[in-house]
Amino acid sequence: MKKGNIKALVTLLSVTIIVLSTSNPISAEEAESHDDSTPPVPIFEIEGEINESPEPMPLDASLSYDPGSDSNNLRYIWSGTRGADNIEIDYHENESFALMPIGVAGTYKIRLTVFDPSLNSATLEHEIRVIDVLPQIHATFASQVISSGASIEHPDDSGPWSINATGSTDGGSEVADCEWYLDDSIWLEGCKHSIQEWPAVGFESRNVRLEVLDDDGSLSSMEFILVNEPQEDLNIPLYLALGALLIAGTLASLFRRRSNFDIPKWPSRVSGEDHMLK
Repeated sequence: MKKGNIKALVTLLSVTIIVLSTSNPISAEEAESHDDSTPPVPIFEIEGEINESPEPMPLDASLSYDPGSDSNNLRYIWSGTRGADNIEIDYHENESFALMPIGVAGTYKIRLTVFDPSLNSATLEHEIRVIDVLPQIHATFASQVISSGASIEHPDDSGPWSINATGSTDGGSEVADCEWYLDDSIWLEGCKHSIQEWPAVGFESRNVRLEVLDDDGSLSSMEFILVNEPQEDLNIPLYLALGALLIAGTLASLFRRRSNFDIPKWPSRVSGEDHMLK
């Protein structure tokens, strides 16, 4: 090999080594530039107001995404408060769906924090007002369903009789308390009782008012009437007997009057009496 060719070959190898040695830092920079430092974008929407309900409110954050990755492998953390009270939201960290109880009226704050696989995070918060719903009364009195203005008659069977308003709801949960008034005076406290005597005994009827209070302090009321059992008039036979005697006496009196009535007779004419006008 000629000396010039050897020199050219050495020069080419040197340049190749230099290029290869300088390519490693560039690759490192490029790798560093691809590290995920972009936080995800949390997204969920709710209404501004909603009525309280025994059913929880659904929360959906499925539109959340991670702009630094094509992966949907996000982690969701939900939290909520109502005033100073924390609200327990039902969810799983690897799912975007959650359920929040709304059985009590008030202003709720809901916070969603989303994490991506690189542990970058972002938080979104919304506020919603849960509106109070008046209690709905569902009650029975001596196994008879109560409705406003109804008349509840004395049952055929004997006591004790159950009175029960525990089926009432406030739109969110069971009611907090019940009060029963008899003729505008407090009678019983609590939603369920058993009574031994019919309250209307000795009365033609009595007024009852049921007041139901929910856990928000709201109140609904219902009024109905208790009717005493119909009493048979024990004097009716006496009245009938007296009436019969009166009728019999009247008929007997009329009969006697007819029997003692004498038909007047004209006086007989005297023989020889001259009735001729003179």
